[in-house]
Amino acid sequence: MTIKSTSTRSPTASGATMLRRALTLVSGIVLLLVVAWILVVAKYDPAQASAAGDVALVLAPVVAAAAAIERILETTFDLVETRASKAVAFLAQAESWIDYAESEAANAREKLIDVATKLNSGSIPLEPGKLQEHEQLVKGTLKVFEDRLERAEGFLESITLKSPTYRQAKRLASLYISVLLGLLIASIGSVQMLHLLGIFKGETAVAFDVLVTGVVMATGSGPVHSVINILQQGKEALESASGFLQARKSQPRATRQGE
Repeated sequence: MTIKSTSTRSPTASGATMLRRALTLVSGIVLLLVVAWILVVAKYDPAQASAAGDVALVLAPVVAAAAAIERILETTFDLVETRASKAVAFLAQAESWIDYAESEAANAREKLIDVATKLNSGSIPLEPGKLQEHEQLVKGTLKVFEDRLERAEGFLESITLKSPTYRQAKRLASLYISVLLGLLIASIGSVQMLHLLGIFKGETAVAFDVLVTGVVMATGSGPVHSVINILQQGKEALESASGFLQARKSQPRATRQGE
């Protein structure tokens, strides 16, 4: 007798896999189109180098945009994780389990509430002289249903929020959204970090500057502050070296004048 193996993959899971692939493809195309728009299509007026000596002050718009992107991502994923369990299951690739896990958690929660209500209301008859046994029965019964609820909710979290698949998908989605938002903000605002710092001047690589600025915004406020500190230290080192060289050049002249 021949036994034919059947696939355990549900139609819902297969459809969700195709949808994930389609979304990945569309997301990549959208990102490429935005990059192409910045580099080829859009026209930007070159920014003038800021006269401010403090790099943090010069790059304040970049820091503000990076912080705004972080807040947007945090708010978005907080809403998704608390209000849209189906979306979390989609990212965690757990579509075939989410309905079962949610129903188990809901049933366990209802059973616990029902049992606690009955025990506390006194609807269960109590024999005289067995108060201590009754208390133990109440505690034991509640413990059983509390454990059941804890297991059901733990299983639900294990296939969604605590799933390694979901965490990886969340990181990738956060990276994609932050880069896209950074590029859009830099392009719409024509923010040119390298021109503001005086590294590029005039028409030199304006579109490339906007692209770099958008990517820097996407890294978040922490990395942007690190970049600012590095640039500030580098600028101070260059100014110190320049002042030292100028002092060395002017020293022979002063000596000759004294003679």
